[in-house]
Parts: sequence; C-alpha cells; structure tokens
Amino acid sequence: TLEVKDYWKGPEPDDKEFNNYDWWFFAREINTALGNILFYIKIRIETRGREQVICLSFHEADYPIDFPYK
Repeated sequence: TLEVKDYWKGPEPDDKEFNNYDWWFFAREINTALGNILFYIKIRIETRGREQVICLSFHEADYPIDFPYK
C-alpha cells in the first residue's frame, strides 16, 4: 500500500499528445535479500466503468528522491 510519505511528485500530464492521463510518482524503500532498495513507482488512475490504477513503471530508482512529505 502506498502512503502519503511515499509520494514524490505529480500529477503530471502524459508526454504523448493523444493520451489525456495524469501520472503520479511515488517511491518506496523495500527490504530485499540484497538489502534495502529504493523503488520508483509511476501510476495513473484511469476510469473504465470503475476506477482502476495502472502501473507503468516499477524499478530501482536511478537517483536519490526528495520526498515532500517525509
């Protein structure tokens, strides 16, 4: 479950002109067998009959992230 403290930035408009989506960016430190790793998460909330969350990207963060609510 994502929490307010995991929020990084957004909403930001999609970079493709034909998509009318806003993207939200989060990051969360996850304890793995290799130690704690910061993961980057990019999602959008889309309505198709009901609200759905679409996750476009989930991977190890490429650089440090400055969390506004941590």
